Amino acid sequence: MRRTIDDRLQMRSFKMGVVLPLVHLSPQERSIMIKELITKEMEIPGSKRKTLSRSIIYQWIKEFKESTDMDTLFMTKERSDKGTFPSLTTDQKEALLVWRGENPYRTVKDLRDELFEHTSTCVPSVPSESVIARFLRESGYSRKNMIQMQDPQKVRLPFEAEYPMKIWQMDTKGKFVKIMDPADPQNEVEAKLIVIIDDYSRYVVMARYVIKEDTAAVVNLFRMAITMYGIPEVLYTDKGSPYIGHMLLEGAPIIGCRVQSTPAGDASAKGKIEKSMQNFTNRLESEIKLLPHTPSLQEMNEYVQSYTEQDYNLRIHSTTGETPEARFGRLTFEYRRFISEEILSLIFLENKEAKVSKDGQIRFKKNSYLVPHVDLYDKKVTIRYQEDDLSRIFVWYKDQYINEAHLHVPDNDFQKRMEFQENMGSFTTPTPLPITEDIPKYSRLQRFLLAQRQAVEEACTNLPESVNLQLDICNTRKKELKQELKRKMTSQSAIYFDEFTGDAFQFLVSALFKRELSANERNLIALIWHKKGPFTREMVESAVGELLGKNHPTTDLKAYLENIHKKTTES
Repeated sequence: MRRTIDDRLQMRSFKMGVVLPLVHLSPQERSIMIKELITKEMEIPGSKRKTLSRSIIYQWIKEFKESTDMDTLFMTKERSDKGTFPSLTTDQKEALLVWRGENPYRTVKDLRDELFEHTSTCVPSVPSESVIARFLRESGYSRKNMIQMQDPQKVRLPFEAEYPMKIWQMDTKGKFVKIMDPADPQNEVEAKLIVIIDDYSRYVVMARYVIKEDTAAVVNLFRMAITMYGIPEVLYTDKGSPYIGHMLLEGAPIIGCRVQSTPAGDASAKGKIEKSMQNFTNRLESEIKLLPHTPSLQEMNEYVQSYTEQDYNLRIHSTTGETPEARFGRLTFEYRRFISEEILSLIFLENKEAKVSKDGQIRFKKNSYLVPHVDLYDKKVTIRYQEDDLSRIFVWYKDQYINEAHLHVPDNDFQKRMEFQENMGSFTTPTPLPITEDIPKYSRLQRFLLAQRQAVEEACTNLPESVNLQLDICNTRKKELKQELKRKMTSQSAIYFDEFTGDAFQFLVSALFKRELSANERNLIALIWHKKGPFTREMVESAVGELLGKNHPTTDLKAYLENIHKKTTES
């Protein structure tokens, strides 16, 4: 990282603030004050550390006493090789400037990988990322310099979900791209990107390009996401027309998902999803525009799927400090609510309130449908239907699925009508989606979720009883999971343990490290406890404290666990 004169002056000011109160003290008083300083956390300019060591403070005091020029005291030196790049050839320099000039959002890693792919830029050797970054920075092609003319972003503190799957945000990206028209390949049409992200983890749950942005497209993507990952507690959208259709607003509450819209005139409330969409504009669509041909809709969706699965969800997020995939996967399968795709196909349809006549018929769009349930006669019900298939409608009453109402053809023979009514007790399921033997290309997490979803679907056999049973289980489970997850996600400072168990061991390590443990670190601690434990609290505190006293980095968890095991075997 290049340090400007302001950065160097800020570091000098910090060091002077530490040293000046100490230089005129007696050795004993100085030692006492330094002991207090090294226990305090502070913001150290140019460093990620939060505390100072005793040795560095004494080193600064020595530099202060031996200095003969107060103007240069504590001022860091500039690079001696500033402006020179002997490891970069002319071809490499020109290529780097052209590639970064075409798209400022190409990372240094991307540019270095590209150097390897061309004969003229990979000889005699490819420089390191730091050399490339310094060259671009000193040439005026840093990302910050190239986008500094853009409007500054407003700072907004957003709300924060407490755990994965609590809040999903859904929106359509504002800048559209041109693709090949499926109806006329000679022409181009605009494709709109609809994105769903998990609020807690920033994991891109679903991202697809569509040509027609309407409620049907939004519901289709929402159903796909539910089928793959489970049902969220809240779906957060704006007030755009595709997101306020009855199909979504009245279908989601049935499965225990509340649809919430941003306040009027407050579009920035969706800052997280708006921020994530910049990645699709800068890192994906800017590259697609440079393709020699106009991509099709299928190609665009293949690009966006590969980008999210292989890049976006695997990169460490600047706010959370973790990859979206690791943070999203923190919520295990037993805390997710799944529901069959067959049941979803009965819920997310066009719906309308209708009156059942006294003779058990519903009249809708010049058709008559026979309702075989006497209890519903002369009552208002909700019917769900497909616009392109009015031969069948599905009857719901107070968010409970009743049955399918068949198209009724008047018949003067009363006996035939009674026989037809008796036979309507058997329910004909909607045509199921085709099931192929070919397994789609999923990530590890998606494959596990797919297996869980299939297990849920296999349990759905009898309709309509199973529909209402699944919905009851889903909504009951929502309340249970909400209470259970709130308890699990409680701040660690409020957790107390009567016995030193595996959970207590994990909490103690986190408290000694003064930071939250990642999912991988918690799994490693649980594995060590299972294979090598149990340990005692005193052994853990002694072993961890020994390495902490030597300023061993807390990121090296394996070293701490090995020291704990060593202490255990010695005792």
